[in-house]
Amino acid sequence: MPSETQWRHDVLRLANTYGWTHYLTHYSPYSTPGWPDLALVKPPFLLLTELKTARGRLRPEQVTAGKLLNDCDRVAYRLWRPDDLDDVVHELSNGQGRLL
Repeated sequence: MPSETQWRHDVLRLANTYGWTHYLTHYSPYSTPGWPDLALVKPPFLLLTELKTARGRLRPEQVTAGKLLNDCDRVAYRLWRPDDLDDVVHELSNGQGRLL
């Protein structure tokens, strides 16, 4: 079972392979609590992703942020765990997401 750091490296490697640009906040005291870990962009798609281990739990702020983002028409929010690898590959390789 990979750590969250290893899982993040795996997702970033796949994103780079399929031509996505990314933004990752390692630590920002100015970010809204619960904001997703990773922004992936491949026009016209924008994916905001929360990365967790198989056992990783979402904090209440992360649940709230995920619900808020899911209500947006022009942004795709995903919670990805290592068990979702096939879905991640499919989504990144096919440029999935909601049109901007």
